[in-house]
Amino acid sequence: MESQIENRRSKIPKPVIGVAGGIGAGKSTVAREFARLGCRVIDSDADAHAVLRQPEVADAVRRLLEMPDLDTADPQARRLIARRVFGRPDLVDGLNRLIHPRVHAMRRATLAELAGDDSIVAFVLDTPLLFEAGVDGECDALVFVEASEALRQQRVASSRGWSADDLAARQGHQMDLAEKRRRCGWVVRNDGDLADLQRQVARTLEEILKQTSRGRAAPDRPG
Repeated sequence: MESQIENRRSKIPKPVIGVAGGIGAGKSTVAREFARLGCRVIDSDADAHAVLRQPEVADAVRRLLEMPDLDTADPQARRLIARRVFGRPDLVDGLNRLIHPRVHAMRRATLAELAGDDSIVAFVLDTPLLFEAGVDGECDALVFVEASEALRQQRVASSRGWSADDLAARQGHQMDLAEKRRRCGWVVRNDGDLADLQRQVARTLEEILKQTSRGRAAPDRPG
């Protein structure tokens, strides 16, 4: 494969890998496999939850959404917020302006803090809106997680109770999947068994580390 990271974007001495894909493709599952191989995963969803618990952000969200009784620390808060903003681009934009800059700042602080940790072979950004939020510009390598629409629908129906129309509507607010795939240098298929996924992730990490002079040797592949 042609090198995707000859001109490194990140300023830290480890490759930064972005994980992209459709809703229900299993991006977080792939990120966990990278973690098993010595990568440090930065979970933007977890950071967004933390941001929502900040008092000044919570107050701003309640005013923006006109939900005065919203408890942003409640595990169900994200679902309630999603229902409120669905189909309202103005509310989505306002919410993004409140949350995204703070999540970006948390991510950059983590990268700076851990850049010199020799136990970390690479950083992996598990960010739902990697391209839409411009986070791909911070990455040295981009990995697309691929799964069929039928399988993705099955997963979100099981985990989130979504119908096919729910999935299509939410995916419609994101960048076209074919364009996401085109922009990524690596593809991992997440439609087989765990052993197959582990082999793919290990091979992908090995290739990414080989393509940067500042990455250390990749771990042995499992199996």
